[in-house]
Amino acid sequence: PHPVLAMAVEGTVADHGTGNRIGVVGSLRRGEGGLARFLLSLGEAHTAGVKVDWAACFAGSGARQVPLPTYAFQHKRYWLDATGLADASAVGLGRVEHPVLAAAVQVGDRDEWVLTGRVSHQGQPWTRDHALFGTATLPGAALTELVLAAGSHVGCDLVEELDLEAPLVLGDDDAVRVQVTLGAADTDGRRDVSVYSRPDTDEEQSAEAVRHAHGRIAPGAEALSARLGEWPPAGAEPVSVDALYASLAEHGLDCGPLLQCAQSAWTLGGEVYAELTLPDGTEPGGYAIHPALLESALHTAHRPAADGAPSVASWSGVRLTGDKVSRARIRIATVAEGVLRLDVFDPEGAPVAHADRIAVRAADAARLGEVRRGQNALYRLDWTPVTAGAAGPVRLAALGEVAGVTDRHPDAAALERAVADGAPAPRAVLARIDTPDELTPSAVRDAAARAVALVRQWPSGGPLGGTTLVVVTRGAVAAADEAPDAAQAAVWGVVRAAQSEQPGRFLLVDADGEQPWGALLGLDEPQLAVRDGKVLAPRLVRVAGGRADRPGPVDPDGTVLITGGFGARFAEHLVTRHGARHLVLAAPADEAGELSAGLPALLEAHGADVRVAPCDVADRDQLAALLASLEHPLTAVVHAAGVPGSGLADAGLIESLSDERLETVLRDAVDTAWHLHELTADADLSAFVLFSAFEGLTGIPGQAATSAADAALAALAHSRRAAGLPATALAWGFWADGRGTTALGEADLAIVAQAGILPLPTGLGLDLFDRGLAADEPLLAPVELDPAVLREQARAGLLPAVLRGLVRVPARRAASGGTLARRLADVPEAEREGVVLELVRAQAASVLGHDSADEVDGERAFK
Repeated sequence: PHPVLAMAVEGTVADHGTGNRIGVVGSLRRGEGGLARFLLSLGEAHTAGVKVDWAACFAGSGARQVPLPTYAFQHKRYWLDATGLADASAVGLGRVEHPVLAAAVQVGDRDEWVLTGRVSHQGQPWTRDHALFGTATLPGAALTELVLAAGSHVGCDLVEELDLEAPLVLGDDDAVRVQVTLGAADTDGRRDVSVYSRPDTDEEQSAEAVRHAHGRIAPGAEALSARLGEWPPAGAEPVSVDALYASLAEHGLDCGPLLQCAQSAWTLGGEVYAELTLPDGTEPGGYAIHPALLESALHTAHRPAADGAPSVASWSGVRLTGDKVSRARIRIATVAEGVLRLDVFDPEGAPVAHADRIAVRAADAARLGEVRRGQNALYRLDWTPVTAGAAGPVRLAALGEVAGVTDRHPDAAALERAVADGAPAPRAVLARIDTPDELTPSAVRDAAARAVALVRQWPSGGPLGGTTLVVVTRGAVAAADEAPDAAQAAVWGVVRAAQSEQPGRFLLVDADGEQPWGALLGLDEPQLAVRDGKVLAPRLVRVAGGRADRPGPVDPDGTVLITGGFGARFAEHLVTRHGARHLVLAAPADEAGELSAGLPALLEAHGADVRVAPCDVADRDQLAALLASLEHPLTAVVHAAGVPGSGLADAGLIESLSDERLETVLRDAVDTAWHLHELTADADLSAFVLFSAFEGLTGIPGQAATSAADAALAALAHSRRAAGLPATALAWGFWADGRGTTALGEADLAIVAQAGILPLPTGLGLDLFDRGLAADEPLLAPVELDPAVLREQARAGLLPAVLRGLVRVPARRAASGGTLARRLADVPEAEREGVVLELVRAQAASVLGHDSADEVDGERAFK
């Protein structure tokens, strides 16, 4: 907060985000005087949680309330997001013309420099297409290009040596601040160089910088003059580029279209020759050499016999010459075991770049896992638009009353008899389970029981063996800004589990009124929601926000109520991390005795008073009596009593699911949560946390009861948020100590591993709890997934649809290559205009931030 110093630097890290924000606030204060300072103070107080009496603030001023503009609350931003500094000179930095490195500063009076910028999937879309063992990482070639660009800033055009030390992991939505530091020049002009990163947040000073590369640069690089001769060389053997990328994927390196620059390749002796082209719409821009082009060159040298995905260890003797290119020809020679020499030429054979030595090794999945561990272990559920193709009418039938369907039958047995007697078999059968308007726990249990009965009666063979049962719900999921119906959600949960047990037999559609059923049935999606004519599918996406070092507020003067034995592990954490001083643990009598043995004394040593209360929290009267007995006002609730206690392997499929088990699971989870919701309606709560199980989100065989309960809890959390009340539903994965959402035996561990779920260490689990509270989302999944298992599931076509957004399986490339000219040459002349139109629509959709090209009208004027 200074009129001149607009930016802070810790060590060598420039604070761009805070610098820009301070600059804006400073100009407002100078330009608007006392009123602006007054309003800013009020705003800061409001965002800090202080209740501001706005009416008193503006009394007598003539101010009046006005309607807020609706666009402020749209989920999709209208304006383009900023990708870098608008004017580095405004904050005392020198401007750098580079897509990543935006500014440079000389350190005091020393001959040392820091070049800084930010990298993200939004700013550099090609980075999304480089996934190592399922984790998006910045390609090693990009680190080398950053050093080349930084070196040119101080007249050093040769990278003598650059060792790559640690991968730079990129999250889905968050950006990373990068720095290239240049040491003082020695007598020969050589400089030490390093590349660092830190998270791009306002609290970056608390985050430790990571060094990704270190080496030495120098001036006076020898010019390249030797031209490339015959192309391709005589006697060179063609190599299948499709097979090359397929082999890379099998060994753990998934390359998306923006990193599949190799168009053709050949081998001759110990050398590899290849032709590379940047994808349409990707230009060399301000890069010294485009990292996608440089990285793709290394891909062509991949040897299928290697133990893992190729990973560069070091670069030596790297220099550039000639113009920037979007097309290149390369020659790679093996000079020693695991060591390559690279030459890059333009399409006419003139030299562009050269590297004396590139040391390549197999990537270490375990090491990458250590870097990635916990960073990608928190997910939210998004609803992604999917395109339903045109389809003609299909033969439909219905069980009971379903709008728009005339062929109705009382149950599946009656329909089966009709088809056996000669009636044509329908393509799909629609069924709806109606629920009462007044929502109660008993209504949830009844809806789940009826859904189980519906699934059980649906025949697996006979005349209806090829017919899909479409279970139609209304308001079961929060696909938009809405409060879901917990009873309808329980139906959704049961059928979701049935889909995992009997793939392809059931379709879930949450919608109102009649739908284009033929188009929906043609989609490869087991679960859909239709809102305002748009078809949406659920996808888990990683959560970028929610820093664990900013825990949610816990009033030390209030009481935190924790239900259930699983929640006890969070009691000490709430005391030591969140500052809780008054805790009440409510558990059944048998669990309460065990908890009373040591937990209170442990927490009292930390200055907290703890009470373990024997209580059947699913009994409303007992729970009400407990709440009435609290000595301090209730300010936070953590409901973990609904976590089922039996193992996965013992759960049984829907056909063997007992009424007693379904009743018990729903009573423990849903009844308790509903009673807590109603009995705390007048309490000033800062947190209302509901625990559930991750398998309820994805669908694991034998978990129909759990899935129904979890769906109802998620609906309750969304409903509370819609009503302005706090709520966070956490769908936990499995804990490494064998406790968690289920008790893990050997058979359970096998099921969990097969599903691609890794056990959570206790420390990581507690960290995810904090991040979940800070993320401010109604439903989150704290779970660590195994990218290798998910990738194998995807290749085999077995990946749950909700996880499809987490795994990239490279699509097969067009044989003609990536350039527009080649694509046009391969289609009849009458179809070429359509190809160009689709390219324009795709580019426009990308720039404008649309989800797909379908949102760009091809008949609309381009202006």
